[in-house]
Amino acid sequence: MADHAILSPSSSHRWLECPGSVRANWGVHRESNEHALLGTSAHGLLEVCLRLGTQPRDHLGSFLAPGHNVVTEDMADAVSYALDYVEGYVANHPGTVVRVEQRLVIGPQVGCSAEECFGSGDITLTNKQEAVSVDYKHGTGAAVTAKDNTQLRMYLLGMRNERRYQRYRGVIVQPRLRGRKPVQEAPALSDNQLMAWANKVVRPIIPIALSDDAPRKAGKWCYYCADYNSCPARDDERQLSAQKEFASTSSLL
Repeated sequence: MADHAILSPSSSHRWLECPGSVRANWGVHRESNEHALLGTSAHGLLEVCLRLGTQPRDHLGSFLAPGHNVVTEDMADAVSYALDYVEGYVANHPGTVVRVEQRLVIGPQVGCSAEECFGSGDITLTNKQEAVSVDYKHGTGAAVTAKDNTQLRMYLLGMRNERRYQRYRGVIVQPRLRGRKPVQEAPALSDNQLMAWANKVVRPIIPIALSDDAPRKAGKWCYYCADYNSCPARDDERQLSAQKEFASTSSLL
């Protein structure tokens, strides 16, 4: 199985709106930057702590992997929010199984192959009643909401691919974002609700997104697209916006 799925859960917010962006981004190498490296390093700290049963501050001053940032107090304090959530959940739900960076096969749940749609959940929590996908966000630029979050729902579909649960819950931990609670929980979905979303929203887009001539659509999801600066759909949107602005200005003359 490839390292990255052509239908990636992390970019599902984009390809569900713009199916043509799948081909535009497939195989494109993205240069890392300081923000991405910081996020990767924080995720590495979270993984180490969950696997070893340690606390973030136990690793202060350490480089946990080649090329990663050093563990600072700010990083340790932020990662602690995710660990605190997991510890609290497990304490309230005895028998919960905790997995970190779990490979989740999603394709069979949405009408494509396992190789075309899969992902790795930051933290997955499962017990007899429910499956919980916890996604850690270290960034401070854009707020990520848990409600209606397509990435979380795709991960939950991957958990359902292993077995069915009574409830499915998505959680975003974004502790460094100011003005909002560090932990955001989406309302729980029943098995029927999760599959209704998959069948209505995701499944119809899959064959379109995998086609060679999938349509493009510009919108707020464009920012991280590899074709951001040369997308014909964005060009059309800019021209339409300019025409509207010109018409509005002309009407005032």
